[in-house]
Formats: sequence, structure tokens, C-alpha cells
Amino acid sequence: MSIKLYGNGSFVVNNLNKNVQVIDIDVNIPSYLNRKTESQTIKKYISCVGGFHRGLWQPPLVAELPDGIRLLFDGDHRRQLWKKAFPNAKTMPVQVIKVDSLKQISELFVIINKTGRKSLSSDEVFVHQVHSGDQSAIQDSRNLAKSGLCVSLGTGEKGSSVGATSGLHNNTAWRVKINGFRNTVQKTGLGPVIDASNLIQKTWTNEKVAQNELLGGLAHVFKNTGVLGDKSISSAFESFIEAMAVARGKQRNVASDFKQRGGSVVNMHEESVALGIIESFYQSPQRSTISKNKMSSCFSGYKKHLKNKLNQ
Repeated sequence: MSIKLYGNGSFVVNNLNKNVQVIDIDVNIPSYLNRKTESQTIKKYISCVGGFHRGLWQPPLVAELPDGIRLLFDGDHRRQLWKKAFPNAKTMPVQVIKVDSLKQISELFVIINKTGRKSLSSDEVFVHQVHSGDQSAIQDSRNLAKSGLCVSLGTGEKGSSVGATSGLHNNTAWRVKINGFRNTVQKTGLGPVIDASNLIQKTWTNEKVAQNELLGGLAHVFKNTGVLGDKSISSAFESFIEAMAVARGKQRNVASDFKQRGGSVVNMHEESVALGIIESFYQSPQRSTISKNKMSSCFSGYKKHLKNKLNQ
């Protein structure tokens, strides 16, 4: 997380930590309504770093009831890690929280494991994977750079963005979601994605985030048709996209129009956008200068393929 607080910071936080302490207790303390402690989960934790890492291990949470009874309510896998790492240890460090009832223990469990935590996004994980030296992530970062795109944490802090440091038409790299970008590159190859990014950045100059479905739809069209191989068609196509931007505004509006035109098929949104692009271009004023034979030669094969794939 960033050192800077984003959003409205005008709120008061009450200090409720008077009833919390970190102490060593019996490693076999009873559990309260915990999930199954599974060996595969333990093996997964160990495999991540090659063993037990005390710096990553956090003390389990223990609730202390008014009668003094203590119950471990979060951290049985961590308990097992401790026992495996220190088989002769009789105690382990835990964080003890005083509670009023068993009901309150369950309330705390839900807060800790669901409502009171923010899961990492794919983009946040990706930035750290790049900095950790993950070779697959580094290759994705190189592909981003070639496309004039980046994945960013949005904080402006050093290292918080990976990929391009500048766009394809100015000094500002455009942001993109890594999952969508990676998926499109796998389906179309990098070249069509670069071409799609180039057209988006040239058309929507007032936006600095590439909309994934539009990026993917355009990349599919560029890969599977001859639109970029004929100057008259590519010029008309570019004018068509510019006209759509003027008429509908933001990328998300244009992408939504194309997706609906293409059927908005679940799990095939990029292909739906691609079909919508082709169908809309066929009906646009910009294609009026292109002969039917040229249009058919360029688009009909892929258009038929998409319709069959999307069952239209």
C-alpha cells in the first residue's frame, strides 16, 4: 500500500487495542470453528519460499473469553507450520484478543477473513512479480513497453509502474489491465496488440487508459483481416473509429456498442467486439469509397468465422 492516503481522509479511528497482547502459549491450544487444516496448503506455503520463513510467519489469533478460556480462531495452518519448523517447541507466539462471547469470536473471524480485508488485484500482484524477477511477468512487461502501455499501482511512487515509460504518441504511457492485455497477446500475438494500442492512443488523446475489450477487439480484427494491408481500407477504417469516438465519446461507450452489435457472448467479449466492429464498419459512411469486392476480400472470411464461433 502507498504511504499516501487516497480519498477522503477526514474520519476518526477509535483505538480499540487495550485488550490485545502478544504472548507465548501452549502450541496445542484448542481451536474454535476453524477450517480444515490441510497438508496441501502447508506444502504450498513452504514451496513458495523453500521452507519456513519466520519473517513471513505471523502469530495466530487467539480469543480470550471472560472466564479465561482461550481458543485459537484464526491460524491453524500457521500453527502447523510452526510445529513442523520447531518440532520440539512446547509454545508459540500468538496474539490474544479479549472477547465477550463466542459470538464475538465468529464476528472477528468474518471481519478478518472477509469484510475487513482488501484482496490484492491482478495488477498489484503483477507489479510485484516483475520486481521479484519473475521471468514470465518480465516478458509481459516488455510486451507492454512495446505497446506503449503500462500497469500501474496509481501512486506515482518510484517503481509503481511497469512496462512503457511513454506512450506511442506522447510522453505518457497508457495504463491497461494486465489480465486482459495478457489474454489478448496470447490470442492474437503482440503485433496486432501494438497496432490496436496505436490506434486507440491516436484516437482517444484525452484518455490515458486503454479499454481492454476495445484493445482486444481491434487486435483480433487486425490479426485476422487485411485491413492494415490496404491503404484505402486502413484509412477508411481509421476514419470510422475516429467518427465512433466523436459520436459516442469514451472508449468504454464505443466498446459497449461494438460488443452489443456482436452479440455480447459470455466469455467471448473480445470476439463480440471484433464482430461488432466489422458489422458497424460495413454500415458506416466511411466505407462507401471501398468496393464490395475489396470489403469482401478483406473481411468476409473472418466475419463468417466469428458468426459461426459466436453462433449468430
